[in-house]
Parts: sequence; structure tokens; C-alpha cells
Amino acid sequence: MSYIGLTDQEQVAKYLNTTNRKGDKHTTPWCGAFVAWCFDQTKDYKQTNKGLNALAFDWGPKEVADKSRHKPDGWVNGEKSGAFYGAVIVLGYSHTAFIIGKNTKRNKYVFLGGNQSDEIKYGTVTIGQELAIMKPKKYTIPVENKKLKEMSINADGSYKLSR
Repeated sequence: MSYIGLTDQEQVAKYLNTTNRKGDKHTTPWCGAFVAWCFDQTKDYKQTNKGLNALAFDWGPKEVADKSRHKPDGWVNGEKSGAFYGAVIVLGYSHTAFIIGKNTKRNKYVFLGGNQSDEIKYGTVTIGQELAIMKPKKYTIPVENKKLKEMSINADGSYKLSR
């Protein structure tokens, strides 16, 4: 299931305009920009990451950010957490998205993210293969969000998909 067409360049530009890559074109990797834009739609977490927030690794802690050749500072206003509905997941192939469920039969997290075949859609990753799971520092995780919804999705969530 996708939510953005391949030709919706204006919407991708809106995502990028909430980041340090303001004015970039839709051909720029934009998964981090999608995460930044989503936070900017909230009342309490606008501009929660003011670093190199268009970069996937900048949504992780400093030790994850250090893996990037661009040397972002990491999500200063974020902290590591356990998995929950809406958590930011950072993947080793320089991708970030939101956890929305799990596929227990395949031992995978299900995530929703941007820049997956140039669309917003589901992906999956084997539990334990993520670099970090994060949340805003001041965010209290509701008890009901800690139990991830069981989903049958087993979508590609690979490096090639986010390029």
C-alpha cells in the first residue's frame, strides 16, 4: 500500500523544506525528511530534531549518527526506547521510518516510511537488525502503544528500496 505517487514531487519538496535540506529536489533521499515533516505536524514536537535531520542516521543517538560520512550530531532531543507504535526506527542501510506493528511469524517489525521506491509505504525488518529505536525525550509512551499490532505484512525493507 502506498500513499504518494512517483510524480508527487511537490509533496516531497514540502518534506525536505522541514529539514536542513530545504530547497532540495525530490531526487534527494527523503526518508529523514518524511520523519521530520511528521513531527512538524504535531503540537508538541515541532522542530524536535534541528540537526542534519534529512539524514536517516541523525534520527538515532550520537553513536549511530557517527556511522554517517556526513557526521550528523544525532537526535539530541531524542532517546533510545523499546519498540512501540510510532517509535522512530533507524536502519543500518541509512533509512528511518516509524514502527507501526510486528509480524511475529517472520520475527519482523513493520514500519511506515518515506523514500521507499520513492513512495510512502510499508517495509519490514528483522527484529534485532535495527541500529536504534527512538522517541522524543519528553514523550511518555502510552501503555496501549507498547503492544504492537500483529500484521501479516512482509514487505521489502532493503537498501535498494530506499535508493
